[in-house]
Amino acid sequence: MMIRYSIIRLTWMLFILVFVITLVYYTTRFAQMNAWSLGFRHMSFTEKFSLVTDDFLKYIQAIFSSWDWGNTRRGQDVWELFRDRLPISLRLNIYAFLIYFPLGILLGTVSAVKKDSIIDYMISIPTFIMSSIPTFIWIFLFIMLFGYTLEWLPARPPSVEEGSWMMFKGYIMPVAALALVPMAKFTSMLRGELLESFSSDYLLLLKTKGLNRRQAIFRHLLKDSMIPIIPEIVPTFIFVLISSFFVEIIYNMQGISALLFNALYDPFMDTNIINIDTPPAVMVSTFYTFIALFMAFVVDITFAFVDPRIKMGSKKAE
Repeated sequence: MMIRYSIIRLTWMLFILVFVITLVYYTTRFAQMNAWSLGFRHMSFTEKFSLVTDDFLKYIQAIFSSWDWGNTRRGQDVWELFRDRLPISLRLNIYAFLIYFPLGILLGTVSAVKKDSIIDYMISIPTFIMSSIPTFIWIFLFIMLFGYTLEWLPARPPSVEEGSWMMFKGYIMPVAALALVPMAKFTSMLRGELLESFSSDYLLLLKTKGLNRRQAIFRHLLKDSMIPIIPEIVPTFIFVLISSFFVEIIYNMQGISALLFNALYDPFMDTNIINIDTPPAVMVSTFYTFIALFMAFVVDITFAFVDPRIKMGSKKAE
């Protein structure tokens, strides 16, 4: 059942990725044609559609036959440009995930166990504040405070020539800005789930079996409380991906977000005409879609291990 379900999901992933490539390619090409209306004014919609379709068929064939994602308007190979910038964005999002998820689980557990204590208040109040301020405001505040005012951290991304220590310090502010909101979310969610389980008869049943409170929490209740948390990993990760777009732009990090931004918004000289670059827009959009689909697939598979009662691919869970 698991193998069959995995094959179906992977097939749907491929279908959705092709759909995204098609959608982004057509919309950006038609938008470019409308922006440069003088060159295409004499063409009807049918003629424009036929022209774009011919180009698209060649483009999609090149992707599947030779992994050729085309060139930018400046003649740069899109795949090589994307590959060079990808590590910056990947490190940013992976570092943030490795902070906000385990720390959110830890703080949520401590806050629930120490309910109504000073420790609980020291966690709950900052959590409320962190969740109330958007990510792009956090990175702006960090740059102004730690970058320019206190000068503790670099106000711009350091270059490789400045050394590994400066490169590490350059990730602190953007990673912290991305991690605060999701960390607060997981802290609040797990605290609520654990507090609900503490008041249930299940805890009394575990105690009658000879387990003390700590053993009952860490052997059973914490695992059960994680079941409603796991589905939130994917939408939270997607939220962080979207937030990283703004963080990279504000902090001037030359990752794939900057590549997408420059592809969609690049005014021609001093005019208001937008010179849209289709190949890098397709490449980055496809990557973000793939990450979202892959994370959803991983979480679904993880469900089967966290709760064996869930049968993947079936119409109901036993």
